[in-house]
Amino acid sequence: GGAQAVTMRAVADDVGVSTTVVYGFFSDKAALVAQAVDGDLKRFARHLKQAVDEATSPANALHRVAQAYVAFGLAHPQSYRVMFMEPRPPSAVEDSSIEFGNPSEDAYALARALVEGLLAGELASADEDTIEMAAQMFWEMVHGITSLRISSGDDPWFHRLPVVEHAERMVRVFIAGLLQDVGAPTTAK
Repeated sequence: GGAQAVTMRAVADDVGVSTTVVYGFFSDKAALVAQAVDGDLKRFARHLKQAVDEATSPANALHRVAQAYVAFGLAHPQSYRVMFMEPRPPSAVEDSSIEFGNPSEDAYALARALVEGLLAGELASADEDTIEMAAQMFWEMVHGITSLRISSGDDPWFHRLPVVEHAERMVRVFIAGLLQDVGAPTTAK
């Protein structure tokens, strides 16, 4: 039933303890769900970081991370759904075991750092709003590819490129459009 179906009582019943014991470990449902998802989020972040470690340039890092992102989601669709496709109760940053803003644990922070690195290599300086906007666009782009492939597979109603080629082209278009939008040369490789 996903995160929405989780209740403190159901967890207590499944584990064979009282709800008081569960509340002793987790202040509320949001904290419990956040902790449950953290393992997958850390595994996801390590997978993306591994792709970055093999990159030859900031643009190449974005290409590699996009491919790794999509590959992870398609290889682990249930985990991906819980992490990014299904509503979860909002939880405080403190409820997570992930270090907020640490690119080795926080996948979004990694994507943001890569976009910042790309822009730093192409511009004298990029303001925080531009970096954040570009990071969100990159994240939403790879999430869109991944979630649509998970939810609709190879839908016969329209032709799709093979997923690797699709992600590659999307990143090329994203980088070219971003650099044009911020007034940088579009020669990044």
